Amino acid sequence: MVSRRWRDIILNSPSFWARIHLTPEWSASLIRTHIIRSLLCPIDIVIRNWDSRRHATLFAAFMQQLDIVLLHVSRWRSLNIQRDTGTIYASSVAERINGMVFPLLSRVSINLSHNVILNDAFLLFLKPESVPRLTSLSLGRLLIPSNNFRVPPTVTELTLSIDPNLEGPPFLYDPSLRGLKSLALHSWAGFGSLRIASSGIHLPLLEYLACDVSDAEGFLRALSAPKLIHFIYWGGRQLPSTVFSGLQFSSVHRFTVILGRNRSEDPGGMVSLCLAVPAVRDVELKEEDLEAFFGVAGIPCAADVWEHLEGLFIEGWCCDLLDIEASLGAWLRRRQQEGKPRIKIRFDFLEDTNQLQDLCEDHSPGAFCATMGAYCDLVVPECMPWLTSATP
Repeated sequence: MVSRRWRDIILNSPSFWARIHLTPEWSASLIRTHIIRSLLCPIDIVIRNWDSRRHATLFAAFMQQLDIVLLHVSRWRSLNIQRDTGTIYASSVAERINGMVFPLLSRVSINLSHNVILNDAFLLFLKPESVPRLTSLSLGRLLIPSNNFRVPPTVTELTLSIDPNLEGPPFLYDPSLRGLKSLALHSWAGFGSLRIASSGIHLPLLEYLACDVSDAEGFLRALSAPKLIHFIYWGGRQLPSTVFSGLQFSSVHRFTVILGRNRSEDPGGMVSLCLAVPAVRDVELKEEDLEAFFGVAGIPCAADVWEHLEGLFIEGWCCDLLDIEASLGAWLRRRQQEGKPRIKIRFDFLEDTNQLQDLCEDHSPGAFCATMGAYCDLVVPECMPWLTSATP
């Protein structure tokens, strides 16, 4: 039971009631209660769990809930339409809020479960005069703005997808984007090539970039981002040598890379990729990509150009410990012999002890850690104490 004191605290804490869910699990009366008890606090609207297959039985309840919160748009601080919301419900929200003004709205996130190329009417509520305080906008991976879309100039964090069949897209060149500090860009792989002019995307304040487009070369070569610190790259259809040859992001200190199927097709491209981030300090890799960067038997390899490297985070699903020692372990041993400083390495294996030992019967996790620990500072996650406790 909740004591009377705590009950009174909750009932008289407006911020406790400020998060409002539009969902079949909530009743209209519960939403009204949250509206009343939140007093004048800014409110966060979450729309979730509306199944399009049950449209006939759910739509009336959804519109009733939506009508309640629309009376208080002047207090909306965030709008989050989650992935389990059917497109018909999201479209209904867009239709109802077009033309409204949201003086406090600072965060918008719309994630749908089906590919949708948005028409201009869907995003009319994102006009600068309608969302004067918007700083974070995420349209997810499956919402594709048209070429007429423009990002409000107040936005500093942007996540969106682009249709690679469209020329441009023009909003990437818009001066209003120059306040961006974070950009996550996605495209539909296999649906054409991203066509970008050779220059002109100037993002002087950008610190974080996640690039997951089918053909990244044009975008990265057109990009000027002198303050970029964290760069995430997903390997698309293009080879690394095509994408990164001659490119350099000298301000990047943290680099996350997922090579995909191109890792074995372009061994020379690994050097170009590594040279593109010469000052990197922390690198995140997949276990299956280790050999592409660190070679085998300690011979010179692409990662040698990372002279300022301080840490590695390595994630693996089906790890062969002997293979890791043969590539990364040999590279670390050579670094030590050359008098270079030790680096921190953290592994995130997704198997338990028994699975790892089944994968490598003659080499236990404990023995692996003992060998690797001789050449690096091994960081073991709290959730994986078995990694070091296993008997060598």
